[in-house]
Amino acid sequence: MIDKNKEILLSREESDLLINNKKLGLARIMEIINRLTDKTNGCPWDQIQTTSSLAKYTIEEAYEVADSIESQSPNETKKELGDLLFNILFHIHLASQNGHFNLNDVINETVDKMVFRHPHVFKNKKIETISEVQEQWEAIKRDENNINQTGRIKQELKNIASNAPALTRSLKIQEKVGNIGFDWNTTFEIINKIYEEIDEFIEESEQNNDLAVLDELGDILFSVVNLARFVGIDPETALRSTNRKFVERIVEMERLFNKEGKDIKDSNKNELNQLWTKIKRGQ
Repeated sequence: MIDKNKEILLSREESDLLINNKKLGLARIMEIINRLTDKTNGCPWDQIQTTSSLAKYTIEEAYEVADSIESQSPNETKKELGDLLFNILFHIHLASQNGHFNLNDVINETVDKMVFRHPHVFKNKKIETISEVQEQWEAIKRDENNINQTGRIKQELKNIASNAPALTRSLKIQEKVGNIGFDWNTTFEIINKIYEEIDEFIEESEQNNDLAVLDELGDILFSVVNLARFVGIDPETALRSTNRKFVERIVEMERLFNKEGKDIKDSNKNELNQLWTKIKRGQ
């Protein structure tokens, strides 16, 4: 019997020919990973990696892809997608080495799932609206996970990745709970709730209760995510946009100070505020 997880070993000459053949993209990168992780002649850093040690790099690469997309730089996105792809294939290589699964297994799993979750495309089921597609998608996922009506919400909330960014996880939690009708009616109600949470935050701050302050600040953030969800804005996207805008303005402030022969670190708060306002107004 052929072991589907066992990789074919090439001679050094064959390996070099493969790596230098740009027509064989996927095969090239898999051979690069083989060489890097080779126990005898590989890279010391790559040799000791595990799927656990690589996890943080996978997250970093995914964020760098998102950043490049937001910067609207196709060349940068190409580079970052390559880094993410390499990281994913590295995970698959390590899993294959341990006899868990290989690249073909991963692809088949995804293809089968996409076909199964799109019966309106690959079968004869008729669906006309995006909302119907979303409802069908959630229903199929529940069937896949054997989630019945008893304990359904508990299981759906449990399936939300605990390691997801906090804002994203809050959004998904609220979406799941909103599906059962536990939701706001208007944006005005949510804004009032935010003000209520701010008042509670101030009250706890005055009492110097650190744990309560932490809790109330979390409530404020959770409520703001609710507002974003209600008006159809992804909170992660909104905050990334604000972070980028803030950084751009600070960099411009430094440039203007340097232009006058000054160091931004030597400026006073009043000078900083005035220049910030000027840049914000586009003057």
